[in-house]
Amino acid sequence: MHKNYVIDTNVLIQAPHALESFEENHVILPVTVLEELDALKDRDGECGHNARQAIRFLERLRIKGNLTKGVRLDSAGLLRLETNFVDIQLPDGFGVKNDNRILRVCKGLIEKNEPTILV
Repeated sequence: MHKNYVIDTNVLIQAPHALESFEENHVILPVTVLEELDALKDRDGECGHNARQAIRFLERLRIKGNLTKGVRLDSAGLLRLETNFVDIQLPDGFGVKNDNRILRVCKGLIEKNEPTILV
C-alpha cells in the first residue's frame, strides 16, 4: 500500500529534486507550495535558484500530464498537486497561514484514512 508524502516548501528550497525521493509512493504538493515557490523564484542566492529549479522540474511534469490528477515520476511514484481541503477545520488557535493550509491537506488525507506523512 502506498503512503502519501505531503511536501512543505522548505523541502524544495533545500533540495529541489527531492520529489523523486519517495519511491513508489504518492507525493502530494499542496497548491500553497506552488504559490510560495513562485514568490521565491526571483530571490538572489541559493533560495531563489532552488525555487526556480523546483519550478522547472514541475513544469516538465506538467507537460507529461495533468498535475491535479497525478503524474508518474521516474521513481515509480506519483506526484499530485492538491487544490482541495479548504473546508478542513484545524484546532482553535491556528490562523490563516500557508503552513496551516498545508496542515489542512494532511488532515484531509488522514480523515480519508490514507497513510500520510508531512515532510
